[in-house]
Amino acid sequence: RQRGGNSGGLGYEYQKRFALLRLIESASKNLDVPVDMETLCWVDDVYTEYSDGPEYAQCKISTSDTWTSRKHKLKKEFVAQKRLLEKFGVTPYKLLLVAADIAHAAKLAAEIPGTVGGVSRVHHFPHPDPHHHPWKIPQIAAALNQLLPPLKRDTNSREQLYKALSSETFTPWQLISSFDLINAVENNSPTFMLVMPPKIAKSWHGKSSEKWSLAENILKNIKGLEIDLSGDICCFRAGHLS
Repeated sequence: RQRGGNSGGLGYEYQKRFALLRLIESASKNLDVPVDMETLCWVDDVYTEYSDGPEYAQCKISTSDTWTSRKHKLKKEFVAQKRLLEKFGVTPYKLLLVAADIAHAAKLAAEIPGTVGGVSRVHHFPHPDPHHHPWKIPQIAAALNQLLPPLKRDTNSREQLYKALSSETFTPWQLISSFDLINAVENNSPTFMLVMPPKIAKSWHGKSSEKWSLAENILKNIKGLEIDLSGDICCFRAGHLS
């Protein structure tokens, strides 16, 4: 099995961004989900170990990659992965083809081979604009927002959080779970304010709902101050004086 495709560094960066998306999405939904890359199987780019069955994703940034190009290579990989999982009794599972170009993704979705149609789907995951700003990808931005207090859901905060999360992963990628990633950010960036789902919050320190409620009672008397206590965090900013 050949490791890596024709897209080189750009292809790897695209895979990593999709892996980070799966981690951020899971954390924002209070799910502790392990994510790996380039696993030893046929559909190997990003592996997400959901509790209701694993997802195997192949990521494509080139529009020249189709189900039938290069002697049906992509189709053969998906068929081989399906047979492998069924041989070892893995059920349920999902096979995902991730494409950067929206028109290409639609074409791939319309042409999914019948032999893998029941377990496969195509997912559009775009490049950011500009290319080096992945926190601007709508899917990533939406997931980052769920981890940020409402008053911090802006481009700058999303950029800082994405960079903090990305810096806690390794190159080459090593298996990591969504909770471990969040806790790593907390340990290395203790001043970073995040809205923590209940399960993750158990391992966090110094966040007390009672104290934040007390802070709100004090701060609410200041005219023109907006206050938000979502996720055990007291977040405030200057508003408009009436």
